[in-house]
Amino acid sequence: MASLRPLLFLLFFLLFFLQGLELSAQDHSEIAGFKTGEFPQEKLAIPGLWKVDKVTVGDEFLTPTAKWFLFESNGAQTGGNGGVQNSLGTWTFNATSKEFLTYDQNGKADEYGAFQLSFEEEKMIWKRTEDGMNVKVTLSPVDEKPLAPWDKITGSWTFYKFESIDEAENVSDSTIVPFTYYFGWDRVYRKFDSTGKRIARGIWHIEPHSPWLWMIPYNDSSKTGQSLKFEGNLLILTQKRGKVTEKSYFRKE
Repeated sequence: MASLRPLLFLLFFLLFFLQGLELSAQDHSEIAGFKTGEFPQEKLAIPGLWKVDKVTVGDEFLTPTAKWFLFESNGAQTGGNGGVQNSLGTWTFNATSKEFLTYDQNGKADEYGAFQLSFEEEKMIWKRTEDGMNVKVTLSPVDEKPLAPWDKITGSWTFYKFESIDEAENVSDSTIVPFTYYFGWDRVYRKFDSTGKRIARGIWHIEPHSPWLWMIPYNDSSKTGQSLKFEGNLLILTQKRGKVTEKSYFRKE
């Protein structure tokens, strides 16, 4: 029996040594999670495509139009509005402090610092303070990037109906002269008469936080602004002229 003691001692030593190696190879946050029973499940749920549902800054709603983020499992991230990508970089998540932080493509961290990240069912919630105001961002997982008005408006639209609405909600139709707008992806619009002749040309722009269309003709410095709305294959442009609301209806060609 005495001859077996050195062998047993050696086996116990090797077992202890191998366990130490396994622990030292783990990330500190993983070891802490193992000890407390808290695994970083949030980190596993973050990767994917997310649409911004709502942004509140203090008491104001400042939700951007068709805003999305794509977070890759390797730490890469991109973001944009509709079909326009306007951010590129990386993301990190601290499983212990629940802090979510993004960096731009040059490695510079978000100037306002990390968000506190949490989940409410399938929703992802970001919270932090910016310039002394509480900011809350609510996001939902999506399969496709959301379309923005500037994505939907590209193409040809033919004017077919005009309505004038007074303060008493009385609606009157007017005889129209048909014409067509072509909104190009290059932000140039072209206006054609009923014979197909081009009669105007200029720049179009849609506000990033509201459905508002600006049209700036090339031939002078004047510009017009009006709200826009899509209903199926219809485009409705609305503007106020004094106490009268004017609505122009267009069909997608």
